[in-house]
Amino acid sequence: MDQNSLRLRTLLIDIGDKLSNDDRITLGFLLADDVPRRDLDTIARDKRTSMNIIWETLINRQKITPENVDYLILRLENIRRMDLVRQLKQYSSTVKSGNPVVKSSTSSDLFNRIDP
Repeated sequence: MDQNSLRLRTLLIDIGDKLSNDDRITLGFLLADDVPRRDLDTIARDKRTSMNIIWETLINRQKITPENVDYLILRLENIRRMDLVRQLKQYSSTVKSGNPVVKSSTSSDLFNRIDP
């Protein structure tokens, strides 16, 4: 798995965690043509269920790729989650520019444990 793919999947997990149950249901409605109904029903029924089922389907059907997340941006704009749209646009701009986002080092990083 390349670096952009890993970054995209990490971002999608974060986005899924930030969606309310109402957001998930509305987003599911917007994705109905591209995601199997059983997966959408699972997400709508149980708010503890991870959105990873949905993300994997969209990746497998190439609706979203590490280089193009416009499909998801449009759907998140439709449910008025502009905070998540900004995250995706920031990701997209770094991928297109070829400049990875580098976390700045802080003094708190000195205390992170690194296992050999």
